Amino acid sequence: VISTKIDASALADLPTVKRKTIPLAFNLDLHGVSKPFEANVTVTYLSEDLVAVSSTAPVSVAASDFALGGGIKKLEEAAGVVIVPSATVSFDFVFARNSGETDEDDADDQTQQAAASQPAASTALEPEGNLDNEACTGRFEILSRTDNIYFPSGSSQLDPRSQPLLNSLVDIIMRCPELTIEVGGHTDSDGSDTSNLALSERRAGAVKQYLVSKNVPDSRIRSVGYGESRPVAPNTSAEGKQRNRRIEFVVVE
Repeated sequence: VISTKIDASALADLPTVKRKTIPLAFNLDLHGVSKPFEANVTVTYLSEDLVAVSSTAPVSVAASDFALGGGIKKLEEAAGVVIVPSATVSFDFVFARNSGETDEDDADDQTQQAAASQPAASTALEPEGNLDNEACTGRFEILSRTDNIYFPSGSSQLDPRSQPLLNSLVDIIMRCPELTIEVGGHTDSDGSDTSNLALSERRAGAVKQYLVSKNVPDSRIRSVGYGESRPVAPNTSAEGKQRNRRIEFVVVE
């Protein structure tokens, strides 16, 4: 989500010049993390109450700024390729004047008309409707590698930072109505086998409880704790232990 506010004084001469480039500060919210950015944007006069705002060049975004570095490393290992740990963001918006003199419905109509007159932006959209079994399995596998489900040390209390990924999971489960999903909890080797098994069970159960709270049928989710029995990396380093502390999603039916 990109949010910003434009100072009207910066556009005082826009009706005359019709188009100008200005610096614009904005916030980018991604996976629950918000970061400030600034970029040059082109502002185009559409009418007395409408302007179009578009980025003049792609804005570089580092994965590490949004706690996505761990997920990228896992995807690199799974796919056997090198992934550049950054992406770019571009935008093209239409803004309506924020004024009490303009009826809200009229402003909405004007915004839609102006947007319709602009060339369609190039966007990557998730297809609507149910997914086939192969697509469902692939998405659950990818979500298992993103490393974006968080718990405090030794706790099964979900960190709020986990919600964006879990909400994406809810959407995918609902679009795979024929499948049952196993939520598997895993830990590193610190502590006893018994305590790690119990912790992994509680964490998997907490994820299931969250999904059920979002109207996923209880019968479609199984939670299982594996403790430290299925490591994906040696438990000899902090990085290896971090990778082993994970939640995985597997199609079981």
